[in-house]
Parts: sequence; C-alpha cells; structure tokens
Amino acid sequence: MRWITFGHVEADECGAVNEFLAEAQHAEVAHNTLGCLVTLHDLVSRPPRLMGGGERLDIGGHEVRHVVRNINTPHVPHNWEARLLFEEHTRTLFCGDLFTHLGNGPAVTGDNLVELCLEAEELFRQISCLTAMTATLRSLAELRPATLAVMHGSSFNGDCPRALNDLADALDSRFGPEAAFVSRPSVLAGPHPGSA
Repeated sequence: MRWITFGHVEADECGAVNEFLAEAQHAEVAHNTLGCLVTLHDLVSRPPRLMGGGERLDIGGHEVRHVVRNINTPHVPHNWEARLLFEEHTRTLFCGDLFTHLGNGPAVTGDNLVELCLEAEELFRQISCLTAMTATLRSLAELRPATLAVMHGSSFNGDCPRALNDLADALDSRFGPEAAFVSRPSVLAGPHPGSA
C-alpha cells in the first residue's frame, strides 16, 4: 500500500488511518492542504502529503497508470476540508458521502439513485450548505464521470453527468429555500427547538 486518502475527516472515513500506517510502513496519507493544516498534521502518525486544488497524484498501475485529481469541495456534502477524487483513466469520481443512501443494494447499479439520496437527506440532514452543494454537483457533472464510486450505498454506472445534475435539481426543488428545510424537524434530531 502506497497511498491512503479519503474525502473528509470523520471517523467513518479515516478512523483507522494510523493502524493502516503502522502496517504499511511506506504508505503516506494524501489529502487537501486545508485538511492537512487543520487536522491531519495532528491526527496522523506520519506527516501527510498536502494536495492543492486540481493537483494530480499518480497512484501507479501495471498496464495503465492511474492518476487521481484532487477536487476541493468545501462543505460539500459537509465539512470544511471536504474534497473528492477523480481518477482520470477510468473516469471514476470517488464521491465520499455524495449520493449516500440506505439499504442493501448491489455493489454497482445503473438504477437512479436520486430518490434514495433524497430520502437519506431527509433523515440525516448531512448537507451543510445547499447552495454550495447544488453548484458543486453541477460543476462535477462537467467532468463527465463514467462511474460514481459512492461510499454509503451502491455505486452508480450510467449517465453520471445527468445523475449529478438531477440530484442538484432535486435538492433545489425539495429542500430550497434552505430556511424552510431547516425549520422542519429531522426524525433523528427530534423536534425543532422553537416548536411547541
């Protein structure tokens, strides 16, 4: 193992990072500059490799060299240091928590994930800034990914640009304006503090 990387700094993304580093003596953590400066310099047992916005990292390969591009996505879907990776040869967008959904689906699907993602958002309220989210989704569609590698749920292999734009439209439609969405209680959080 040479590289360890993840979308943002949360226990489910990187909670075992130091155990991986202990086993893989030559491995390095690679993350965006903000994540390294704010958290990872203090969290990981070896100095991380800082990646600037748009910076590429050659992760090797036998017949084909695989290169991932760092795409900074602050607050999308959440956390200031959030970022995604885009593998350029396979055109795979490593989505982190984008398109999170529940259930035991197949590893990869061609089925539309948008409604499942909206149901999860209704429950978890994981998106920290809806306007940043929708703008970022639309810009990610311009990459024309072939696969969306989803962390929580089935990955998607199909018309990925359309899926990204459809999710942006659906979030705008269902949860905008944000003030109205925030005022509705979350099932997990319980009643809103101002409700009777």
